[in-house]
Amino acid sequence: MDEIKALLASCDLKTHSGIRDYAIVIVLFHTGVRVGELISMSFPDWKNRLLRVDVKTGVRYVPLGLSSLQALERYIRKWNILHDPMWIGKYGPLTTSGVLQMVRRRCTSFGIPYKGVHAFRRSAAAQMKRMGMNDSDIMEIMGWGEVTMLRRYIASVSLELAQSAHSKYSPVGSVLNR
Repeated sequence: MDEIKALLASCDLKTHSGIRDYAIVIVLFHTGVRVGELISMSFPDWKNRLLRVDVKTGVRYVPLGLSSLQALERYIRKWNILHDPMWIGKYGPLTTSGVLQMVRRRCTSFGIPYKGVHAFRRSAAAQMKRMGMNDSDIMEIMGWGEVTMLRRYIASVSLELAQSAHSKYSPVGSVLNR
């Protein structure tokens, strides 16, 4: 989480690129969308707080929280985005490569370990699980049909999650009323 905080802090919200990059980082982490899905996204459904993204099998909708909606609204207003494509770079529509370059550049410039853009997706899934979201909701948000994908994504934090659950649901603790 420290790396996400550092990436967000690296975005100067007084500049166009800082506002755009902040919105990208927030959306990537908040929703767990893949970089290709981010690039394909349409304007959010502000009323229902949903994001429409293109996927291999068609379209899926991803819920957006207030922080993502605010970051997107600030970006759209500042960049005067009136229609798709939503993400604009220095020379036109932002590409997958452009997002990868932006994240790598920000990481390098601010001494943050670069783990690739897909790390946002892994971190989002792990954080959702840490916070107690149930498996079926995480799978729906991430667009997974099989629990094996969830297990693969949270494998790096599975011991941490098991220890936390064991502390909360300890058999001895329940007997000794602790």
